[in-house]
Amino acid sequence: MGRIEEYIKMCEKAVELQDYARALSPFIENDYENNRLGDYLFIWDNKFYIKEDGSLVQIFRQDQLQDMVRCEKKDWLLLDNLNSFIYYQRPIVDKEISSYSMEQLWLAFVMKEKYNKILTGNDWKIGK
Repeated sequence: MGRIEEYIKMCEKAVELQDYARALSPFIENDYENNRLGDYLFIWDNKFYIKEDGSLVQIFRQDQLQDMVRCEKKDWLLLDNLNSFIYYQRPIVDKEISSYSMEQLWLAFVMKEKYNKILTGNDWKIGK
């Protein structure tokens, strides 16, 4: 599985962050073709992956993920927390954090900061 597929799965499993996609789904079901490009749907400033069953998975951009935690902290503190996250999470994530894309890294950081969850296998679980 490539990074894009892995990232889509990570986003899909981050159910706490998928509320927007779930809320938007009923309103855009009939408007897929106007905003669709392959398996992706672009609505306003958001990108969604269209699953085989027609449901949507919001694919978060790096700036969207940063905004989710930025409003709670000053930038220097946010970067310090990110650095600590990278350093201390190494032994407990499934794969080496350095193999994550920047979006995967920021998604993992957001889930840890906001919900105290880490990715274990295919699911987000409460961290230590």
